[in-house]
Amino acid sequence: MGNAAIEQHVREMRDPFQVGDLTGDQRTLGYGLTAGRAFPVRDGLIILRRRALYPTPGPWRICGVSKTVDATIRNRAAYVHGADTAWHYIAARAFGNGQVGAWSKPLRLDFDGAGDLITPALPAWPIELSVSPQPAAKMLVTWSYDPWGQGDWPKDFAVYIGLSKAAIIYTTPFATVDFDPTVASYEYTTPFLAIGKKYAFAVRARNSGGVEEQNTYTTEEAIAAGTPPTDATVQLASPRRRGGGVKRR
Repeated sequence: MGNAAIEQHVREMRDPFQVGDLTGDQRTLGYGLTAGRAFPVRDGLIILRRRALYPTPGPWRICGVSKTVDATIRNRAAYVHGADTAWHYIAARAFGNGQVGAWSKPLRLDFDGAGDLITPALPAWPIELSVSPQPAAKMLVTWSYDPWGQGDWPKDFAVYIGLSKAAIIYTTPFATVDFDPTVASYEYTTPFLAIGKKYAFAVRARNSGGVEEQNTYTTEEAIAAGTPPTDATVQLASPRRRGGGVKRR
């Protein structure tokens, strides 16, 4: 297969494997050897794959190839980035026996509203968000952080609130919680909220420059419960509080 044919094949090829595929399928980029099919990419070539992180998460797809002797590898022209998007890129070497080497550590690329690269790259997004009602009409918000595939380490986490997941206000954080590289789990307890009202929360990681990743998947909601103190309950328009988070191992 000539270089032009290889490049055309890679451009048109869809994700070679998904969650649940057999290990053999993963190792051969989706091309089983038992059917007698030759491995479609020549021995020694470097395979480049990417996936979209936001605004819409996507699967891993092959987006380019490069010769072993090349100093760089890049995505093909058809694989554009666009403004307000983020991507993970990984690479591995193909072998003539139908195998592929270990994939590299993901490289994260983020692009701003003008389509320019954000430097430093943004942190990974928080995971395992949970919201639970507490006594006195408070809410406990907890989450974890895994640095796998991140760009820059977080400086802190921004906690956002709304009356539904679709109505979360991302303009100004309701609170912030400092990042600590020695712990993996975090929590934040809100001030008093309105009993019986549903509240939705979101958490985003922010880098040292105060730029935050734009995930929309770390959201959760719950209904405030309990008996409030004699103090007036906090409304969403009240001044935002900084801190309040208690990190835990």
